[in-house]
Amino acid sequence: MPVVTPGKRWAEYGNGGLSARGLQLLLADYQIRSANHRFGDVGQRKGFSRSQFTDAWVRYCPPPARTAP
Repeated sequence: MPVVTPGKRWAEYGNGGLSARGLQLLLADYQIRSANHRFGDVGQRKGFSRSQFTDAWVRYCPPPARTAP
């Protein structure tokens, strides 16, 4: 059973919560990987792009239920 620190986001992933490395490991199952992205004023950073999630969202997230007007 993991140690849960009250008030921490994603505490079930460890005392420090969900780390960037932990997120990368979770997303690897969906073939979503971090990559280098360039930002003019900040330089280069590791991260994910929205387009990487499109296939996973379509496959695993049902469309929102329509409500009657």
